[in-house]
Amino acid sequence: LAIIGPAVITELISRQKAKTDAEINEGKNIQTQLLPKTIQIHGYECVSYLKQANTVGGDFYDVISKEDGTWVILGDITGHSISSGLVMFMVQSTLSTLIHSIPKLSPKKLNFLANTILFKNISRLESAMNSTINALKINDNICTYSGFGCDMFVRSEEHTSELQSPD
Repeated sequence: LAIIGPAVITELISRQKAKTDAEINEGKNIQTQLLPKTIQIHGYECVSYLKQANTVGGDFYDVISKEDGTWVILGDITGHSISSGLVMFMVQSTLSTLIHSIPKLSPKKLNFLANTILFKNISRLESAMNSTINALKINDNICTYSGFGCDMFVRSEEHTSELQSPD
């Protein structure tokens, strides 16, 4: 029994690890599927790339086209864990809902509303988590921007410009 005991425990630990790894991979797959497959903004050539620090994390971007413009959202949730990934889902869902629900929404108002909603939800968590949301709205070659924490650049053949937030 003493010889079989450690082998049984090792087998149970291996099975649990395999199950946990499968769940983490499923989270990564869902997170990756939420990212836009292609980005098309009239008058712009767009390229995107996201490499998570870990299997699941809190970094994300989204592109949402509406009648009154195209939104480019960059976000970062503190930490590199499943918790960060879950909060990222909450942030992405909140932003998408606000953009699709409120006509003629400005990036400044989007960030204000999202912060109001998310602060209440995230403050209920036992561990402190912060997020950075950068929102760019493009309408008829006019870019409106609000955010802090991530650098955003617009590049043309002649030069590259860093977007400055007036907020």
